[in-house]
Amino acid sequence: MDHPAGPEIPPWKIPEEWNQALQSIEISTQHSWEMLENARMLARDVKQDLMEISALIEGLANQTCPVCDDICCTRATVWFDFRDLLFIYLNFGRFPVSQITRGLNGACSCLSPTGCTLERLHRPFLCTWYCCPDQIRVMAGEGPGARPAFEALLAGIKANRIAMEAEFIAALR
Repeated sequence: MDHPAGPEIPPWKIPEEWNQALQSIEISTQHSWEMLENARMLARDVKQDLMEISALIEGLANQTCPVCDDICCTRATVWFDFRDLLFIYLNFGRFPVSQITRGLNGACSCLSPTGCTLERLHRPFLCTWYCCPDQIRVMAGEGPGARPAFEALLAGIKANRIAMEAEFIAALR
């Protein structure tokens, strides 16, 4: 159900809606798997780029997150969007168990005392592209090329995610 201000965020919070969203993708791909080759190729490209950027992100997180007193996982509203679901399904043939919610403490339901319980490739993309001010400062200390290289890789991932979605939709027409 949409709110007067716009779509409900995060989407698919109710299990029935979540299951309907996943079934829609699954049924669509069953009948169009060969026609989805371009979308699958773009999903593989995104996966490669995410694997490349993952070490940098983990390094930033290891330096900043343990001492952070304003943890983004406790204040941000995070969810799987349609592109996240497509990416995960086209690469791994399965979906996340449920939509991300907030726990009783207000934090992301995937946050544990040791960090995120989801593997990097199975997280919402939002969790990958967001850098806090402390992480930006750490990147600046790594030399003038660190941040532009990181941002260029993220821009490529974003562009390929958009193209992946467009190819998926085009294949179903």
